Amino acid sequence: MAKLTDRVIARIQELAKKGIPASKIAESLDVSKKAAYKYAKLQTAAPKSEPKAAPKVEAPTADSPEAVREVEAPKEPKPSKVYAVLFGSHVTREAIERVAATLEPRKVRKYAVEVGGKLFPVCQIVAAASQIPADKAKFFTSADATRVLTQLQFAVVTTPTGS
Repeated sequence: MAKLTDRVIARIQELAKKGIPASKIAESLDVSKKAAYKYAKLQTAAPKSEPKAAPKVEAPTADSPEAVREVEAPKEPKPSKVYAVLFGSHVTREAIERVAATLEPRKVRKYAVEVGGKLFPVCQIVAAASQIPADKAKFFTSADATRVLTQLQFAVVTTPTGS
């Protein structure tokens, strides 16, 4: 790549000063876009200015309306709904707890979660709470179910085989 002359660099900076985009400058002067951006950027870089001093505000007097104003207590933010996503289905902690109240636990093989005083296999409870169709439920693993449960702040335990 040929080195740019001072004259071409000056022209790039002049055009950049007029607000012409670097891509157009590169096209019109037959230079690389990289060079045009580099030298146009040098021209358009704003000089550093000193920070402006904040305006002075006088304190309110005892009889001014600002002095009498009551400060409203901040409202409590609404609790955000925590959920995990499994195959496009949103699973919430409340859904897990609601399903656990009516579901009969199957035999636990290795990974389990205790919900409502019952020990559930992780896949069973997550599949029921997520309402994933049975044909798709076979495609998620206990690792997927464990990820969902830990995101919802449930403690997943490893049990001895066949508990």
